[in-house]
Amino acid sequence: MKNLKFYMMATLIGIATIMTAYQQGSLHADAAAAPAKIAVVDVTKVIKNCQKFKTWQEEKQKEVQQIEAVFKTMQDELAALNENLKIRTPGSEDHRKLAKEFIEKKTTLQAKDAAYKEIWESEKEQWTEQLYQELLSVIDTVATKKGFDIIIANEELNLKDPMRPDIMQTIVTKKLLYHNSKYDITEEILAALDAKN
Repeated sequence: MKNLKFYMMATLIGIATIMTAYQQGSLHADAAAAPAKIAVVDVTKVIKNCQKFKTWQEEKQKEVQQIEAVFKTMQDELAALNENLKIRTPGSEDHRKLAKEFIEKKTTLQAKDAAYKEIWESEKEQWTEQLYQELLSVIDTVATKKGFDIIIANEELNLKDPMRPDIMQTIVTKKLLYHNSKYDITEEILAALDAKN
């Protein structure tokens, strides 16, 4: 009788242990297998439409206008020197002096043009990198707040966009080929980025 009670008790404990282990395993399996919450963001759209980019563009446009005015003055001087050269006798002292001045000013203009282009590209790259880092921080904040597990970049394919001349590069790097628009949080990210600045 004692043995029977012992065996029954051991069997019940064993069943309870197995059931507990099964439920724990089932809970862990459910947690591990739960689908991730995913959203998409059009990074290019956010960057092009955020207030910070528009302000930066306006500032750069003013700089470009000032530089263009300087270049226009230098080009006008070159044109005047060239016209003056035409009325001088080739080989004369005046012709040699004007030719030298023309070459020096033309070389200066070309050097300044190359320098401004290099400075512009460097500034644009640095500024874009800073904005991108800020955007990643905003995406992290919004994703955490909304409970998303994964955010995927969705770049719209614009064949006529002059900022993206290499279409094959775009096609090769485009990873999101379809998404339901209800998972697109681009506008929310744009609003959060603008609110931060």
